[in-house]
Amino acid sequence: MREPIGRRQDELLAFVREHGTVRVTDLADELGISAVTVRRDVERLAESGHLKRSHGRVSWPVAPEPREPSASGPVIGMLVPTVTYYFSEIVAAAREVVESENGRLIVSVSDYRTEEEPEHVASMVAAGADGLLLCPTPPDDDARTPGHESWISELSTPVVLVERHGALGTPLDALDRVCTDHARGAYQAVSHLASLGHRRIAFAAQPTPTRPQLYRGYTAAQQALGLDGADLVYSKPPDHSVSAQQREKDRPYDFDALVTEVLAGRVTAALVHTDVDAVMLTQRLIRHGLRVPEDFSIIAYDDVMAALSDVPLSAAAPPKYAVGALAARTLLERIADPDQPIRHTDLLPELRLRSSVAPPREQTGGGA
Repeated sequence: MREPIGRRQDELLAFVREHGTVRVTDLADELGISAVTVRRDVERLAESGHLKRSHGRVSWPVAPEPREPSASGPVIGMLVPTVTYYFSEIVAAAREVVESENGRLIVSVSDYRTEEEPEHVASMVAAGADGLLLCPTPPDDDARTPGHESWISELSTPVVLVERHGALGTPLDALDRVCTDHARGAYQAVSHLASLGHRRIAFAAQPTPTRPQLYRGYTAAQQALGLDGADLVYSKPPDHSVSAQQREKDRPYDFDALVTEVLAGRVTAALVHTDVDAVMLTQRLIRHGLRVPEDFSIIAYDDVMAALSDVPLSAAAPPKYAVGALAARTLLERIADPDQPIRHTDLLPELRLRSSVAPPREQTGGGA
């Protein structure tokens, strides 16, 4: 069986990070895959800033040395589930804002292990954190279980939630937060496909914390626009009982059912999360003799790698950098003025149109 792209690239990144600089040919030997495949992965990871490449070698990018904080500069603790892909931009932006105030950002990675998160936060507070940027692991119902994460509301250190929110009326709802309106992003994507004439639009999503919000946006668009598609959901709820690495290894997602529907002409477009899955779906459709977008339109959600696909994919792009920067500024302002009003800020994704969307064939007279 062909190894999933995401798992293969994670193994590649882990090997380079451990060894610093390696030859591409050594990577191919170590991972047991062809040099052509390694070069293609390296090119994509270098384009997205995850690696540096030069003259047949690849290396882990060296981050600039942090500026020495002044004695009075704020120390900000940040809890994130991972520092790769989606969260890399959020962390980078938060660090830039904190260091602009002669402060220091310390980061703790939970790997989606809910039970360890209070300990991570306690360690950052003990290290002198003046404020906390927290992205805790939500339960399967998108952080709406009463009592979940109650330990956060008991913290005496100022907190801003990042890409997370509590249910209305719960203690977490009384905290500052900065989030992406993922439901709106999904709604925009489905609406654009519908504007092109698509009526049977599938929803395919990996089990991530973002999925429930995307599903809400997808179903809201279906209902508002009068679309068909109750039977076109190809996804599973998130499972945070295992580590992120284990979830990646166990990727249960299978596009076979969706491809069957496409081949039968019963679905003409899809909103796909994550980018890697959108790329994989594109490749599988091409292997079946289908063309993107002539025979099938795809909009990815995230836009980490969508533009690097063989067919550059349109994508709904969360404003990750803006989220990190605004969350950090909100926390610094909260520290400076504890009595200011609570702020709940939702930022809208940007729909970036590329080559993967077009009217369905019946709208254009069919394909050649």
